[in-house]
Amino acid sequence: VRHGDIDVDELFNLSDVTEEVAKLIKAVPANVKEFHKTVALSEAPTIDIGAHCSDPYDCEFIHYCWKHVPKNSIYDLVKISGTKIAALKAMGVLEIKDIPEDFELTEMQAIQVKVEKTGREHLEAEPIAALLKNLSYPLYFLDFETINPAVPPYDGLRPYEQLPFQASIHIQRTDGGPLEQVEFLGDGRNDPRPGLAKCLVDAIGPKGSVIAYNTGFEGRCLDGLAGACPEMSARLLSIKKRLWDLANAFSKRYYAHPGFQGRWSLKAVLPTLMPSMAYDNLAISGGAQAQLAYLNLMKGKFSDSEALNLATDLKKYCGQDTLGM
Repeated sequence: VRHGDIDVDELFNLSDVTEEVAKLIKAVPANVKEFHKTVALSEAPTIDIGAHCSDPYDCEFIHYCWKHVPKNSIYDLVKISGTKIAALKAMGVLEIKDIPEDFELTEMQAIQVKVEKTGREHLEAEPIAALLKNLSYPLYFLDFETINPAVPPYDGLRPYEQLPFQASIHIQRTDGGPLEQVEFLGDGRNDPRPGLAKCLVDAIGPKGSVIAYNTGFEGRCLDGLAGACPEMSARLLSIKKRLWDLANAFSKRYYAHPGFQGRWSLKAVLPTLMPSMAYDNLAISGGAQAQLAYLNLMKGKFSDSEALNLATDLKKYCGQDTLGM
């Protein structure tokens, strides 16, 4: 955990790996011969696609080798095993819609197949109603954006620990009532946690449900803020206790849509149900882009006008998540 100035030498353990490397070097000449044989072929070797395309890392030729795979293929089935993939391919099945009725599937996979074949939504009203009964007004829709740098930029942080730098909160005080929005974005120069924590405790009252999409992430952010700001920790942990997970209705497949393609992330769900809220319409359209933008802001890579435009783009992105919820 960082406390004060960083001694770079303390960030690393140095190990002598000469012996291990020497063992590996012995295999290099034989491997090089195999590489030369492959390069000399008149056509690319025939190797079927599979888990090896992304394990231990993504292959650079996925776009080439997977070009024959159709949209909504058996590879898109939720948690599909290699054994089932192989069985389906042996039957000549590549598209979900062609999976035989008697093929063994998990409950979630069966729902996905039904939705794809019928082109209709799957809806389980009772469990959704049960989830909704746990809500109490006012409703606070909450989303964080974070960075997790290897070298902690501020005291109290571990390497790679999530550091929230931004939040959007949409508030609906009564059923069907108007929406209010409160937002916070760090300036890139100072530790954003104290200002963000104050924004949360000022905006989120002592009662009402705090809605997030996949609450585990927001819960960890609130824990971190509570640890960094002990004077506000009780209020922040009270907010955490009232978290309500909107993702449950989709991750548990109480509601499924053909457009989800078996996925349940907000990036898959929101544009399908609200095409006007597609993320590709935004200058910043994903969490990785938001992280990179803020890290560059911290490094002072933007002029004042560029920083202002960047702040506007970050607020639009984070605000879309909470408005979408």
